[in-house]
Amino acid sequence: MHVLQRYADHDQRDDRQADHGGEHPVGVEQRLHGSEGTGTPVTRRTGRSPSTRDRCRARRAGNCQSVPRSRSIVVALALAGAVVAAYLVLVQTDVVAHAWDPVFGRGSDRVLRSSVSRSLPFPDAALGLVAYLLEAALALTGRGNRWQRRPVLPLLYDATALGLGAAAVLLVLLQATVVGHWCLLCLCSAALSLAIVAVGRLREGRAAVRRVRVARGSGHSWRAALTDLGPA
Repeated sequence: MHVLQRYADHDQRDDRQADHGGEHPVGVEQRLHGSEGTGTPVTRRTGRSPSTRDRCRARRAGNCQSVPRSRSIVVALALAGAVVAAYLVLVQTDVVAHAWDPVFGRGSDRVLRSSVSRSLPFPDAALGLVAYLLEAALALTGRGNRWQRRPVLPLLYDATALGLGAAAVLLVLLQATVVGHWCLLCLCSAALSLAIVAVGRLREGRAAVRRVRVARGSGHSWRAALTDLGPA
């Protein structure tokens, strides 16, 4: 009786640890008889908690519950960036005479009408506008497990985010070293671009790359591996 009570107390203690989110291993219980033929029940716990294992696999694969939420945040950031970029395009095309800037004053006008900004045959802010709209559209396309079925979508999604982040860093450096003036809304746009990269953290893209590698190793063509895969 004392032996059975000890094992009952051990089970109750494990249950309390599970309720408090403990990381103790809770696997398959196997009740065996002692090797010496005593008939004393022995409880042996092996393996890990299925829920913990599933969470780890989902985290490694990028299919976390936070992915749809992060994509919603990216949509909001990308739309805000598109509004800022559209306004900058209006300034660069002289639809708006002077850029709004309560911090740097006419510094924004000097930046937006500098030789750097006019190096392209069209307003450079238009590139940002297109990239922000593309990022928002990609964030809204597909389900949470799209990295499994259509890896090309998260790959394009993260590639656009990286392009926005790289352009943001480059434009800030050009303002500091070449133009010599600062533009408040340009800095806001750069901050939004970097925030998009930080929120997404390239999780879906990394999972999609692994998925494509597995598909290619299984003999799928590049087209099938990128655009026509079923669930893992």
